[in-house]
Amino acid sequence: MCYQFYHHYIGIDWGSKDFTAIIFATWDFKRAKLVVEGELTFSGTAVRSDKIADAINMMKLKLWGEDASIYRMISDSADPILINELNGHPGMNCTPVYKEKSLEAMLNQFRMLVGTEKVEVGPSCPMVMSNLKSAVWDKTRTALDKDPYNHHFDHLMALVYLTRGLVPNENPIPKDFGVDGTRIIDLNFDKPGGKSLGAQALEDAYKKVHRRK
Repeated sequence: MCYQFYHHYIGIDWGSKDFTAIIFATWDFKRAKLVVEGELTFSGTAVRSDKIADAINMMKLKLWGEDASIYRMISDSADPILINELNGHPGMNCTPVYKEKSLEAMLNQFRMLVGTEKVEVGPSCPMVMSNLKSAVWDKTRTALDKDPYNHHFDHLMALVYLTRGLVPNENPIPKDFGVDGTRIIDLNFDKPGGKSLGAQALEDAYKKVHRRK
């Protein structure tokens, strides 16, 4: 019912010899879970900003409809030229990821999300599922290893970059959005001094019901 308000994210890991991987996901605010809903894969001469922009817009339309907007589109910061070229196309607003000092630190933060069951992957994302099952460190433990199917685990990294931009605590549902005539009250327990707006709203609602009796 509230899906129409949820924030949509896109993550990109650039590559030509390896894959350029693009991940589409939605933060399900009520369940506090990131739902991975789509993926795209490019390699070689197909890694062109016009082709990628067209494919992103088509996937966005397929998954989220005509009126959907992208809350954040985040990519690897290693190729600023591709980012600038992509942003020259309609509907594209890609920003480079903020990276930790080490890949291990970023992956550990992502593992915490997975370990607390905050990430769900849909059946239409076989590369993401394969990456999650198969990714391992190389011998130096400074980069992920490679394999013939997953390449450099680019879909995993695209998902990791996407999660760097998550804003999980921002409620996207309008305060007065009604379901079956019921008003949804925004409970603000953190407001310093006096009653929160949410507490006052609950008290007012209780008084109205009590007077009807």
